[in-house]
Amino acid sequence: MLTSNGEQRGLLHVTFYINNKYVNIINAHLAINTDERKVQIEEMMNYINGLDGEVILAGDFNQTNLELSELVDVGKYHGYVNAKTFIPIDSRIDHIFIKKGGIYSSTYNIIDSKLSDHYPITANIKYKPQLIPD
Repeated sequence: MLTSNGEQRGLLHVTFYINNKYVNIINAHLAINTDERKVQIEEMMNYINGLDGEVILAGDFNQTNLELSELVDVGKYHGYVNAKTFIPIDSRIDHIFIKKGGIYSSTYNIIDSKLSDHYPITANIKYKPQLIPD
């Protein structure tokens, strides 16, 4: 659970063991309130920094232009700086982040769908190619 004075907030975390490496996939839905969200981001990053292996972090962060140390914003990397993912306010508050290191994103898309008040976002995440010695 993440600290919250209002709606209950937390992280969903699953770990896979692939090719002798841990891959942690985490989903988050952070508070609308700025002060609560700052505390939740700190708690979330402390949790992530204690993990072994690769990290993929995705979710509704309720914040535009979010910068997280040691993590790459996949949408920004692919040029979606001002793209909207939340329909009522035309902002990109949904993000996918990856830990700098052994993985990268080859694609990122925002899907135009009215199933929710948020547009779905997708990314193709791959292991970085290893150099093959001659």
